[in-house]
Amino acid sequence: MFDSGYFDQVASVLAAHNHPIVLLEALALQFMGVPVVNDENIDLLIRDEQRDDIVNEFVSKWGYERVEHDLRLYMHDSYVVRVPRLQPPSSAASTMIDGMCFCFWSESDSRLSVDEDMIDVPDLYSLNSCLMESWLDPVGPRQQSITFASKGQQGIPVLRRNRALSRACAQPILIPTIPRLLDALLDQILAEEPFVEDDGTRKLISKRRLSGYHVSNLIRYLRLARPDQREKIVLAVAARNRAYLTFRLDRYVPKPTVRTVEECIAAQNRERMRKAKVVESQMKANDSN
Repeated sequence: MFDSGYFDQVASVLAAHNHPIVLLEALALQFMGVPVVNDENIDLLIRDEQRDDIVNEFVSKWGYERVEHDLRLYMHDSYVVRVPRLQPPSSAASTMIDGMCFCFWSESDSRLSVDEDMIDVPDLYSLNSCLMESWLDPVGPRQQSITFASKGQQGIPVLRRNRALSRACAQPILIPTIPRLLDALLDQILAEEPFVEDDGTRKLISKRRLSGYHVSNLIRYLRLARPDQREKIVLAVAARNRAYLTFRLDRYVPKPTVRTVEECIAAQNRERMRKAKVVESQMKANDSN
């Protein structure tokens, strides 16, 4: 169970270093419309030149302990081991979720910049994934709006009752924009295995499993392969990544959607009518013979 202000200590240390709170991984993706879960880590983006000082302060002054990663939470991506992971002491953990750890991603490892354009989010956690950037809302005839505002209007709870920051420690909580995150993920993939064309066939086998997983989820849940969404996102990413993003969109195969009971009944009725017409046409053919 959370206590209100459970993130105050971490926020205060970052503020002392004149560093903003920037979320990455699952916590950021939840505010990008992607329903991913990681209840063990809080992933933060830190400036390259400040990461060592900030990590060392948590260890030497506040008693945090360096711990190994559970790579099962990161698609067994071996690159994650570069990221320092700290577990708070028992005295601090009592105000947080048991076992909660903090991961400090550098700008170099993530290929993001703390000082790029960011999006404000209302809290550290989203109970139900929502989209802060309404211009990418995949709303359509068979798709409800997933924006933060629309979920509130639908009565869907989005935020926890107990907030991460107390009023005394109020600071902006930020996430990268979706185009910038996509650029970073695609840069990570392409840096590992260059995107080349062989006899007109585009090939890429990436070892960056986590990056590819996030790209696939963004495509899936934001319906980025849909023509109207594709047009918006391809133009929004950097020119260097448009060819490979287009390749990913072209080869994306949607997963089967979950039908409502009414849709299942309607589909069954259509199939019965189709079979009845086939039988009827066969009987007419037999009569004519």
